[in-house]
Amino acid sequence: NFYRIYPEKFNNKTNGITFRRWLMHCNPDLADAVTGWIGEGYKRDAAELEKLGEFQDNEQVLSTLLKIKENNKKALKEYPDTKTVLTAGGVSANSRLRELMSENFSNYDLILPPLKYCTDNATMIGVAAFHYLEHGKFVEFDASSKPSMSIEE
Repeated sequence: NFYRIYPEKFNNKTNGITFRRWLMHCNPDLADAVTGWIGEGYKRDAAELEKLGEFQDNEQVLSTLLKIKENNKKALKEYPDTKTVLTAGGVSANSRLRELMSENFSNYDLILPPLKYCTDNATMIGVAAFHYLEHGKFVEFDASSKPSMSIEE
């Protein structure tokens, strides 16, 4: 509704920080592994992630990735009261991810937003908040960002 009133105030700009911030906060084991393999540069520059291509055939790295994935799945089982899985952000438009989630989360109420809402992270955050409120859920989450550069730079 705000868009209809002030369309000029809405635009979408991203430097890829959303998925890097997600990685560092939601999957610290994977973030630590990536940092060990390619250094910390990717935290400020998404192009640094291309360095991971050097490891695509490295059995030790692939084994580590599978172990992290396995450990995360085990950790999810520690939350037996979880009934709903909700995706948010541009990643929700990934057709392969949607397919895998549909196959692997059959025991949960899986909320995959319509594709038309998957391109703008602000919209996705709003959709996620709507679904949480609709289910009477509240999440204590501080998503404050800490800039690495001053405004003058």
